[in-house]
Amino acid sequence: MICKACGAEMPDHAKFCRSCGTPVESPGESQAESPADRVEDEPTIKVVSGAIPVPPPTTPPTPPPPVPPAAAPVAVPPPAPPPPGFTPAPTPAFPPPPGGYNPPGPPPKKSRTGLWIGIGLAAAIIVAAAIAVPLLLLDKDDAGSAGTGTSRSTTTTASGTTTTTASDTTSSSSSTTTSASSTTTSTSTTTTVPAVLPGDSEGQWVEMIIDEVPEGTYALSLSDQALLLEANDGMDFGLYAYMLDSGTLVQLPIEGSIPPTADLDGLLAVWQEGRYNEETGWFQDQMIYAYRLPDGEKVPIVNPLGETYAYPQVALPWVTWAEAEPWETDPEEYWAERIFAAEVDSQGLPTGTMDEVVSGAPAFMWGDSGWYYSLSSTHLAYENHAPHHLIDEGSYVFEIGGEMDPVRLGGNSYRPSVAGHYAVFWDGTLRYLDLETMSEEVIDPDGDFATAGPTYAAYFRSIQAGDFWTYELVARGYSGEHEQVLAETETDAYFLGPVATSESHLAFVIDGVVRLFEWEAW
Repeated sequence: MICKACGAEMPDHAKFCRSCGTPVESPGESQAESPADRVEDEPTIKVVSGAIPVPPPTTPPTPPPPVPPAAAPVAVPPPAPPPPGFTPAPTPAFPPPPGGYNPPGPPPKKSRTGLWIGIGLAAAIIVAAAIAVPLLLLDKDDAGSAGTGTSRSTTTTASGTTTTTASDTTSSSSSTTTSASSTTTSTSTTTTVPAVLPGDSEGQWVEMIIDEVPEGTYALSLSDQALLLEANDGMDFGLYAYMLDSGTLVQLPIEGSIPPTADLDGLLAVWQEGRYNEETGWFQDQMIYAYRLPDGEKVPIVNPLGETYAYPQVALPWVTWAEAEPWETDPEEYWAERIFAAEVDSQGLPTGTMDEVVSGAPAFMWGDSGWYYSLSSTHLAYENHAPHHLIDEGSYVFEIGGEMDPVRLGGNSYRPSVAGHYAVFWDGTLRYLDLETMSEEVIDPDGDFATAGPTYAAYFRSIQAGDFWTYELVARGYSGEHEQVLAETETDAYFLGPVATSESHLAFVIDGVVRLFEWEAW
């Protein structure tokens, strides 16, 4: 017997199709309803070999997550270019910003040198005081002594700036019975302790005032020196840098008709350029550029070879990007994402060869689905949406430029993000993996859509109130000792862009408003 829904063979007395689950109708039912009527009333279920199951959302069932979970589409067939007057909504059309920052260095080794220096200084101060006090007493009684005094004060800040003030006073006197000569130097040093890093230390996130924000800003990248803003004013795409020290806004020299999908590490920005070909429906003449803020040279990193370049990321000394093509195993459902890496200097000039570091990770391409990858200065994490080359579905992380084999993050995990020595991901709960100890912990059972910082994670937490859901934007240290809610919104986190993080700043766009925070230690 043949299933009339999917065409699969079935036993003669079967009541359900084992392939698609369609009930088998009795002869009476077949007479009561024609096959044509059934086709019109009941949808046909298509069984797709190798299809990826939809992971459950961490937030309410509306809106439903894509297959696989919501992320940033990379190198999929491009949509038609936006018509004049169109401003893109802040949807997850971009991969999460990388955390291109090194973890804090180890504590200094203990040494006895400082101990002996301290003892010597203490002894010198005691001797100097023993000499100075009698001189001061003699100076009050008569002018029978001669002295030269120098007072010097040094203040050292965390940035290494040293301010020195000195005053020299010379006096002389003589006495028929006593003659003395003395030079006294008093030195004091005050050192300002560097601000404690955010996460689990004492402090709070304080919102900063942004003097100028480009119209239509929809995506951000961040370092402790600048905030990078991607914007569409309804006519053209623009890329801007807001310099945190001066509060000035710099427009970057981008060209072309596609979103720049930029990234930032320190003062080095990278982005993609290209144009949309209306006849072929494809992007072409794509390039990856680097640019040192605020007014450096525009440096090409990838030459135009006719490939589909997308989503550059930078975490010095690395710049990475993805190139995509239909996956040979299932070209109608998936793209094969290849990730390339090149070493560059602080100006963006290539210093080494270009290497392929991920070969053909399958990325589901239909509907609102997307694909994530994330770069730090030491590691790279990426999604794998279907088994291939003995690699199962899920997210993986490895040491870029090293010999570390890819490590699977959790189970069927998605949306990985790396910074410092932490990899954050979602596999039903929001979790992190410590890449130094390889220990795995839960960050928040209700969290998702996270961006890793070097010492904290920024993410969205779903909160149910009756029949309604709200979403909190949370910054939380990896040990869970410090947590701060920075914003609330009724917009599902799936429709919001990712949070941008750096060592001591974070930024995001919610409800069309750009907000920037700085860590203030107590």
